[in-house]
Amino acid sequence: MALPNTFAAVTSATGAQLDANFNATGKIGALPCGVSGTNALTLTLSAGITPSIAAYANYLQFSGIVVTTNTAAVTVQVGALAALNAYKDSPAGPIALSGGELIAGNAFTAIYDSALNSGVGGFHIYTNTGFAGGTLSGSLANITLSSGTLAAIGGSVGASLTSSVLSGNSLSVIAQGASLTSLMVGASAATLTRMFSTLGTLTFTVTPANTVQDQNIILTGAQARDAVSLGLGPSVPSGAGFTGFCGTLGTVTVRLLNPTAASIAQATLTVRALSMGVA
Repeated sequence: MALPNTFAAVTSATGAQLDANFNATGKIGALPCGVSGTNALTLTLSAGITPSIAAYANYLQFSGIVVTTNTAAVTVQVGALAALNAYKDSPAGPIALSGGELIAGNAFTAIYDSALNSGVGGFHIYTNTGFAGGTLSGSLANITLSSGTLAAIGGSVGASLTSSVLSGNSLSVIAQGASLTSLMVGASAATLTRMFSTLGTLTFTVTPANTVQDQNIILTGAQARDAVSLGLGPSVPSGAGFTGFCGTLGTVTVRLLNPTAASIAQATLTVRALSMGVA
């Protein structure tokens, strides 16, 4: 973009020419503004350090700090200019804000685009979307995670993750010091509401032929009729079979089955018990 005045062939510049160039240069970056309002934001250009804005122009940027978290759709008005709708960018194109996108104390940038709102004009709103100690909620559809991780550190993941791209791929949800309320993979699959795991060292006495023997592992959080999976080490007795179930709150029963015609000697082994609840 050329500046209003070119001085290569000018022997003496006027103050008005210099002011015009400085004013145009100032509009290249984000213009700092004071912010007021909740859903109807008024932006006031900072005094003394910003150029004058007589009209909106494509790609003009205005920045400020959110005073109050928005609760609905948002309009942005710069000074005495028109109040225009604000939009957030999405995989399906710009969509109107609906509440909770502009968080009090966070910084944001509004970029003017004359094509928004069917040519009426509006603002693209950009703000930090990283979450630490907060809550990620709502419906997150068509998420593509390529060699990546969706993480919530110190907060909670309470969103609905639905995507056809999971077929043949993996989804990792990490909640460090947080809670994962539920996870569903597959259109008709059950919703995973809890998952608990622990290690237990069990000693099975001699198990006669064609009998079974039970030993228990304390697993806080496990509930009756949870789906139980066992992780067995390399010291599994020959001929023995194992199954696990939760018949009592907080306890996983590990059952050794001896279908052979001979007794199985006493054995001590470490078992991982995994209990999963579904709704």
